[in-house]
Amino acid sequence: MDVILLADDVYEVSPLEGQLIRFFGITVPEALVVAGIIHGPHWL
Repeated sequence: MDVILLADDVYEVSPLEGQLIRFFGITVPEALVVAGIIHGPHWL
């Protein structure tokens, strides 16, 4: 799992999602929005 950190929000994305994010050049905020929609926030 790739983990995207922003402030206190932790978003886990699958390796495939991470590859797609890198492949399509999605910016971090966009990736966080996508991950949030798919998974919802995970709090530490």
